[in-house]
Amino acid sequence: MLHAVCPIIRKCVDPVVVDLGYGATPITTQEMFHRFRKYIRSDIEVVGIEIDPVRVKQAAEISEPGLDFAYGGFEVPLPNSRKPIAIRAFNVLRQYDESEVSKSWKLMTNRLAPEGFLIEGTCDEIGRRSSWVALRSQESEPETFTISLHVGSLEVPSEIAPRLPKALIKIKELGWENGILTGNTNIRMFKKLEILKIANYFNEDFMFSCNFNETREDITERAKKILKSAGYSNSFIVGDTPRDISVAKKYDLKVVAVSTGVFSPKELEKFAPSLLIRNLADDLEIFLNFMIGLSSNN
Repeated sequence: MLHAVCPIIRKCVDPVVVDLGYGATPITTQEMFHRFRKYIRSDIEVVGIEIDPVRVKQAAEISEPGLDFAYGGFEVPLPNSRKPIAIRAFNVLRQYDESEVSKSWKLMTNRLAPEGFLIEGTCDEIGRRSSWVALRSQESEPETFTISLHVGSLEVPSEIAPRLPKALIKIKELGWENGILTGNTNIRMFKKLEILKIANYFNEDFMFSCNFNETREDITERAKKILKSAGYSNSFIVGDTPRDISVAKKYDLKVVAVSTGVFSPKELEKFAPSLLIRNLADDLEIFLNFMIGLSSNN
């Protein structure tokens, strides 16, 4: 998940990353350090922080130049008031009440370097099911929410539900609006949402499904009218097919093409989307800049 901020880490002046709440063993922290040193920056430093002093003492046995361990919590204590470029906090806030989430986010983002990111989430023991939110320095609201799955290890899609961060509920409370535009019938759309157990995370006012003999053009035109009347002038569609792109453009809607489906980036590029990315994790910074541009042009 930290690969999303790798370009920022490469450019920063003080490359220090914090792994907050590394748990009973510091293996993930050590592995992250070695990967960063090998692939990102040879001078990067990683500090593992734990609230349990016994764990800190045990982890200190594997310390090496550039890899250190310290006692602390959400205040992220670093010597000489250093500010980390990134904080990774996994399987930490899931142990807290939802009412504590925003306060904890704020404590951590206030400790970041000005261009830094907090990556907060949860995963299973071997990392095959994980989800996380990303927050910028000094911010208290997430900019993105990502789910990462090893599909072959799932018996049913709803198995991801226990790994959703508690903070997802908070995101909805903060006013985010997620909609759906699909060629599925209304019944089929809600059936899929029920299976995935994610219906509560979408605004029903902005769920656009196929009514009777509607075409994709009909659905998109209806969606545009409703979004416009609701005051959402900066709305855009995320799709993974040439059809998604062409129909969105027909109705003067911005469209972000994501090459995670059956179509390659080269195939999607032919249809000139507003933005073309590989996926929302690897191209996070590009995607965020696109949204910022829409807001500034409004």
